Amino acid sequence: MALKSAATAWALVGGPAWLGGTPGSDNGDLKKAGVNRANGGAGNDHISGTDNTDAIIGGAGNDFLRGLGGADFLFGDAGNDILLGDEASDAVGGADELSGGTGDDALAGGAGNDQLAGGTGADLLIGGTGDDTLMGEAGNDLLLGGSDDDTMDGGNDNDVMAGQAGDDIMRGGSGHDAMTGGTGDDDLYGGTGNDVLAGNEGDDYINGGDGNDVIAGGSGDDTIRAGNGADFAYGGRGDDVMMGERGDDYLSGDAGRDNIQGGAGDDVIFGGADNDRIEGGDNADCISGGDGNDVIWGDNADGQIAQGEASDMISGGAGDDTIRAGQDDDMVTGDDGNDFIYGDVGMDILAGNMGNDTIYGGTKDDQIRGNSGNDQLYGDDGNDVIGGDDGMDRLFGGNGDDCLDGGSGTDTLSGGAGNDRMDGGTGNDTLEGGTGNDFLFGNAGNDRLVGDTGIRNGGNDVLLGGTGNDTLLGGKGDDCLIADEGNDTLTGGADGDDFVFGHEINTDGDPEGEIESLTFGDNVITDFDDDNGDRIVFHTAFEGTLDATIDGDDVIITSPGGSVRVVGLMNELEGLDASDPFFDPSMLIDFLTKPGEDGDGKGIIVFEDKVVTLPDCDATQAEVGCEMVDLDDYCFTIDLDTIRVGNTTISASEAQIADLYVEDDANVSVSGNAVVINLLAEMNL
Repeated sequence: MALKSAATAWALVGGPAWLGGTPGSDNGDLKKAGVNRANGGAGNDHISGTDNTDAIIGGAGNDFLRGLGGADFLFGDAGNDILLGDEASDAVGGADELSGGTGDDALAGGAGNDQLAGGTGADLLIGGTGDDTLMGEAGNDLLLGGSDDDTMDGGNDNDVMAGQAGDDIMRGGSGHDAMTGGTGDDDLYGGTGNDVLAGNEGDDYINGGDGNDVIAGGSGDDTIRAGNGADFAYGGRGDDVMMGERGDDYLSGDAGRDNIQGGAGDDVIFGGADNDRIEGGDNADCISGGDGNDVIWGDNADGQIAQGEASDMISGGAGDDTIRAGQDDDMVTGDDGNDFIYGDVGMDILAGNMGNDTIYGGTKDDQIRGNSGNDQLYGDDGNDVIGGDDGMDRLFGGNGDDCLDGGSGTDTLSGGAGNDRMDGGTGNDTLEGGTGNDFLFGNAGNDRLVGDTGIRNGGNDVLLGGTGNDTLLGGKGDDCLIADEGNDTLTGGADGDDFVFGHEINTDGDPEGEIESLTFGDNVITDFDDDNGDRIVFHTAFEGTLDATIDGDDVIITSPGGSVRVVGLMNELEGLDASDPFFDPSMLIDFLTKPGEDGDGKGIIVFEDKVVTLPDCDATQAEVGCEMVDLDDYCFTIDLDTIRVGNTTISASEAQIADLYVEDDANVSVSGNAVVINLLAEMNL
């Protein structure tokens, strides 16, 4: 069987069904020749098939092979070949098999479910209509899937693939590949190499594989696995699932409710708009939730977390994390490690958990809890609730009416501006009220309580030492210094102060709750000043006697519950000297117990009903998952009907706050060098 080259077609010399070309450039039309198989041989051949199933081999040279109708097999062989499975006008098409062979080939399947293999060389593969399979094989290939559901494999080297319409599957193989899914729900696999993968429209699955990949999900709800390497992944619009896996990745969810996991490596994660769930994974991550109500876990190692607008739930995980909650009402827990947390705008719940944490509440009313470790907690603006818990903590209320609880350990509490309420907890604590009318409760331990530290803007403070040997300094303002159990030292400071002994205390924070009376230890008042309106206040329920004994310039007042040394009190008595042989202790009576001569003064010892409700500044709700609560549920209140600070005028019935004055002829006498006040006798107003 032999072929002779003709101007327009091949002529059959012999043989019924196979055409074999002679060396040279052959033109063949199998339809005219009446056969369905041909081999062009060497040379640049042009061969067209029939409407049936054809088998055409181009042979060596740059060949043009066209299958036309039917399920055709076209093999370009050596050379830069062009293989067309079907004519464009063929609406039916067949399932063609096209193989380029060696060389830089162009293959187009046309209609039907075709299989295209580029072979070696830089090939162009076009699937056309139908569910096609395109394999680039060796060389830098371009694969275009066309419409319908195509499967593409770039093979070796650096390939470019485009799915266009349909649900396509693309595999980059080895090399640095670029692929785009087009419309439809596509699966993209980068393989080895540094790949660029774009899902485009539809709900796509993208796996970067090995290498440093760039991934874009596009629109739709995509699943992205960045794989190994330092990858850049962008979710695009839609609710995406993104996994950085191994390597130092940059993951951005963009619009949509995204679920992002950094995996191993030092990752940078940005949630974007809407409500996202972000997990940093291992190593040191930098996380920003963006807009929306996000849930964030930093997980292991050091990291940074920043948040945008809307309410977020953030967990730092293990490691030293930096978390910025952003706007709206957020819930943040630092978990393990030494964390830095900034609540920013909104009513936030912030908990450091393990490690030595630094937490700033930001604006509005925040709830802050340090938990374990030596923490520094700052309320900033707003009416904040701050709890130190375990460790040696430093609590700063900042602006606003704050509630601070040191918890266990040796803590430092500073109220700052506003009317603050503080509870030192256990341990030897230091409490500073700052400006405003503050309540300081040392609680257990040997505590130091300071109403205010400046000479200006001093408030009317209440200082209650609690158990232990405490030091109370009122500072400026009309302060109320209350001695509790232990041996306390009281310094009122400027203005008129009340030094209170044997007060009543509300132990459960309920105004209707149980009231118990407390005794007091051996106490010292260091700066009593009658001219400023200072008073020594005992509870009306005391029974027995009060003995006021002179000791040098001091006066020691003893009672069944303890004693009070008033340093330098004798210096307050003008013209009286205890060392004068003519001095009579009875001269103290009027000074200690009687009103002044002009009728508007009072004796320095008075009897009042003092009831103090303990502060409840427990920030136990400052944990992720808990709802915000009203600050009134946390913080104590001072009932002005039952407590009076200094000479402040309050509106209450006489029966509630009556000052009981003793009369020297009925209840006061002199015994040796002591003035004795009989508390069992009737008290006359």
